[in-house]
Amino acid sequence: MWPQAEPVAAHLRSTLISDGDAQTRPQLSQLNSRLGQSFPGERLFVERITEFAAPIAGLAGVVIGFAMVRMRRLELASARHSGVTPATQTLILLGEALVPALVSVLVTAATVMLVTGLPGTLDPAALRGLSARVCLTLVPALLLGVITGALTTREKHLFRYFKART
Repeated sequence: MWPQAEPVAAHLRSTLISDGDAQTRPQLSQLNSRLGQSFPGERLFVERITEFAAPIAGLAGVVIGFAMVRMRRLELASARHSGVTPATQTLILLGEALVPALVSVLVTAATVMLVTGLPGTLDPAALRGLSARVCLTLVPALLLGVITGALTTREKHLFRYFKART
């Protein structure tokens, strides 16, 4: 068991049968003397495969938010040409992006709660915290991408967008 605790050692000693003489005393020692001298938990946690999950989620959020707006640049430039202000358009785009983002966060939270509630899950609070970090990085990054996409869409490029459409 790691970390070693004295109450556990006392419980182990209580299971011994006292048939031996006073000279032979039981000794508690490590079964494998080569491995397990120290617990490298912190190092393993820092070097885990999901170490960069939150920054990657942030980058993905910015790219997805930007792409969501840029795919509609002709429509957005046309709306601006019709008199919609950039601030109003940005607020509308943020609302449109926030709804699916919040739905995905709720679905993710429910899935994480379900999976971490299964028997045998080690440290469910840490897993929930890590998934919350990813969600709390993704949503603002998505909104930042939407704002960036809205700010880079120009009414004066309406005809360029029209010519470039597929």
